[in-house]
Amino acid sequence: MKINLRVTSGPIVAFFLTLMLCLSPSANAQAPDLTAGGLPTSNNNLNLGATGMHGWMYHHAKFDSSESRQILVNSVDVGSPADGFLAAGDVILGVDGTGAEPVNFTSDARKALAEAIADAEARNPATMKLIRWRAGSTTTVEITLRTMGAYSATAPYNCPKSAKILEEGLEHSMINEDAGRYAFRALALLAANDPSNPNNAARQAQAQVDIQTIMPDATEIATMTSDVTETSSKIAWRRGHQLITLAEYYMATGDTQVLPAIEAHAISIARGQSMFGTMGHQYAVQTAPGVYNGPYAYGYGVVNSVGVPAFVGLLLAKECGITVPELDPAIDRAATYFGSYAGRGIIPYGEGAPGDIGFENNGKTGAAAVAFSLLGNHTEKAIFNSKMAAAAFYDRQTGHTGSWFNQFWAPLGANVAGEEAIAAHFARIRWQLDLNRRWDGGFEFNNLGGGGGNGGVPQWNEFYMSTAALMTYALPLKQLTLTGRNQNPALWQDSAGVAGIVAAGEYDATTRTTNELITDLGNWAPSVQRLAAEEIGLRTSEHATILPTLTAIATDSQADSLSRRGACRALGQIGDDSSAPVLATLVSDPDVDVRRLAADSMRYLSSEAKLAELDTLLIALDTTKKPTLPMDPEDPLHFAHHSLAYVVFKGADGYPAIIGTDLTGIDRNLLYPALRAVAEHPIGQARAFMKNVIENLDETDTLAMADSLVNLVHYKAPADAMFGDAIRGSSLITLRTHRYAEGVPVAKVLIVDEKYMSGGAFAGEAFIELAGYAGGCETVRPYPDIRAFCEDAIYQKYGTSGWAQAVIDAIDADPNPVPLKTFKQIQSVTADTPTLSLPSNSTTLRATSIDYAMGTGAYYTWRKVHGQGTASFSENGTAAAINTTVTIEPIPGQYLFEVTMADDRGF
Repeated sequence: MKINLRVTSGPIVAFFLTLMLCLSPSANAQAPDLTAGGLPTSNNNLNLGATGMHGWMYHHAKFDSSESRQILVNSVDVGSPADGFLAAGDVILGVDGTGAEPVNFTSDARKALAEAIADAEARNPATMKLIRWRAGSTTTVEITLRTMGAYSATAPYNCPKSAKILEEGLEHSMINEDAGRYAFRALALLAANDPSNPNNAARQAQAQVDIQTIMPDATEIATMTSDVTETSSKIAWRRGHQLITLAEYYMATGDTQVLPAIEAHAISIARGQSMFGTMGHQYAVQTAPGVYNGPYAYGYGVVNSVGVPAFVGLLLAKECGITVPELDPAIDRAATYFGSYAGRGIIPYGEGAPGDIGFENNGKTGAAAVAFSLLGNHTEKAIFNSKMAAAAFYDRQTGHTGSWFNQFWAPLGANVAGEEAIAAHFARIRWQLDLNRRWDGGFEFNNLGGGGGNGGVPQWNEFYMSTAALMTYALPLKQLTLTGRNQNPALWQDSAGVAGIVAAGEYDATTRTTNELITDLGNWAPSVQRLAAEEIGLRTSEHATILPTLTAIATDSQADSLSRRGACRALGQIGDDSSAPVLATLVSDPDVDVRRLAADSMRYLSSEAKLAELDTLLIALDTTKKPTLPMDPEDPLHFAHHSLAYVVFKGADGYPAIIGTDLTGIDRNLLYPALRAVAEHPIGQARAFMKNVIENLDETDTLAMADSLVNLVHYKAPADAMFGDAIRGSSLITLRTHRYAEGVPVAKVLIVDEKYMSGGAFAGEAFIELAGYAGGCETVRPYPDIRAFCEDAIYQKYGTSGWAQAVIDAIDADPNPVPLKTFKQIQSVTADTPTLSLPSNSTTLRATSIDYAMGTGAYYTWRKVHGQGTASFSENGTAAAINTTVTIEPIPGQYLFEVTMADDRGF
């Protein structure tokens, strides 16, 4: 807006203004009969233990071979025990290692074979009999394995067989393997450090050689410690795992030559963390030179399988004596974020709610147990994660892209809970280790299906199976921090605690009475709570009887939190509409987990029951919102609020959202605050739940929600990069639909942001919206840089040239554009003294304005447009400059001043 001000030597002046997201094979599929023309259903090829064979057996999931009753022999190693007795194409129908005659498999053929191998190796001679089908003929053959002894009840502790396996595995690795990814073989060699062993010196020397493969040179160290965040692919994987190896090597050897590398890795990781202590395949965005720990925005999002090992690495660096200023804050961030899952469930793949299916996921539980065992003030978190790791014996074979990290970390985490706990864990995984172990002492990675290959190979993704196995067998030596050096006995579980761990890991809800199930709802393990709740949901004839009990538990603020959580789960599984008022009230409960699980359970009620509670839920969305920072240790990413937003705005799996595209009859006094609260959620997916609502706001709604709409496009959610842009596109659509000019600059922001994202799908959507603005709107005049921006986009590849060209074509096609509406208006500009008479040469200029999309404030900038004298302003470029005093060097004449209003986004 401009104002004319005339300064004269006379009494009169004129003044005027111009307003300027793979399915597994079905569990119901039939196992093929390989002796009657049936064919394998996959190309799976597993090492069959110390027999020298590789083979295939049926599995109906990535980790479940329980329905297998035959084993197809794919190959036999020359010189191995099976050589000359079995051959490719043979089918094994049964085995026995006790000396008795074998019978056909009646249970999981894979596990039965492993147990037969263990039975045979405990005997001398170590004979094993197999029922062999070959070309229509069935015979029993006998092979002789090597006598290894039997596992002790305390294995791997005080177990001669475990010690022998460790020795042979180390020798095989020394001869047949290299340093492996991130020099992880060095960890196994260091973990087995035993000066009394005649082979030890050579192994420790080899560890030193292995370490050299990951030692950065001076140039790389300078890069790691510079003010510029490293952005190369998988950088976070490398730095975190290398730091673990380097730090353990230093603490084992005292070799000070590696300290600069340890410090550089610690600095690099600490600076590369997000504001939440997380990281993905790459580091978090550096918001300005020398400014670190911003939102994670590179790639597709956070990967906790990177973040947790990096957290362990930082703690180990501190154990090494590293004291750089970035270290402790980075440890605190990671401890707050990853610690929030303790007591609630598994640390998930990315920025998701706690997992309640099983006990381990990609080794994060075991790694977290090790991490929190190093933090003296996080005892409960260490205990929870170590118990989870110890109970994860059935999860050993699972994992995103493969199970190697589970096999590496879970035993280390179980060991944190003490020797009795790891013995219980080991007793239930040793059959898998026996199948991994080759006849020559080496180990192979067995994987039934999915990511990670098809098994029967020495390594997964350059991580050797021998490293994972040997670290487990080396636990009794306690040579590394990872394997129990300086363990804290306060974390160890007694016999009763171990019994509880095993019971949780082997829990079968179908065997429990209903009263027992109600008790199980308060179990320490979230997986048990979930399974108990699901079983209660299936016992429909008892629902009417137990509903009052469950309601009483859920609403009893004096009851223990675990039982209240489980009761909320069960109410959801029952799905009785009478629970709607109860659950709706609980979404505002002081217990954050009760809030989360109550909201989760509401989704299973009828649409009518949920709609009746809509006002309560909308109020809860507003009143339970929290600022993103500082992080809430109980709920850093606001998962309780996320679950509530889901049930109100999203819905899924046959349970529709309460609010969809039709906003008729919804109280705007409740809706708008709820929408604003979700718009400020740190997780992009939570914001995206509002997509249907945002795209169906009318003109009145759009004005009322203007600030949130502009912010939703302009500011990417700080967490959940994978889903963070969906709501940005929807909000932009609404701005363009109602022809608000603010959509133009935020579209540019979205396009530029998308340059950093893989795929950049929403860049295309933003260009499409820009083209919609350009056609029939006065795009060129208020935003003259749009054409230049689009021309630049063709070459800079913010989007495809076709998208950018569409905007240019739309601008050129309309010779008579109409003005856009704007959320900002300067309503008036006045001068206290519009006519100045010298020697008076100053007056106050005042603006009045409105901005429906204000943000945190409006800023006013004044300038002289016309007049011979010079002008200075007492306030300028600030919020206070809405009223500014202008002083003019006294040259008579007419002066024209302009005031520009901008928001904190720069618009």
